[in-house]
Amino acid sequence: TGDGTTGAPREITPEIGDTVTVQEQWLDLDSSGRVTQRTIEQGGTLTFGEQPMRWVELDAAVGDYIVGFIVEDLDGNKQEVFTQVRVE
Repeated sequence: TGDGTTGAPREITPEIGDTVTVQEQWLDLDSSGRVTQRTIEQGGTLTFGEQPMRWVELDAAVGDYIVGFIVEDLDGNKQEVFTQVRVE
């Protein structure tokens, strides 16, 4: 897309039994919005089955957040995209 932070979406065709492991990255910010600490944790593993996956919305605690996705292919190439959101 020429933006440097996003790329063209790619379609995947998962088969039953294929898995995706979520990697959670937490950023702590100071009062100026600068990152003071970065923590990466392995999240849950999603397994593709006969039914499609679905997203469930839950209420978050009030505050400022940075939300994003990091996707890595089998060759180790990563794409990252983040945005700031405020929950009121």
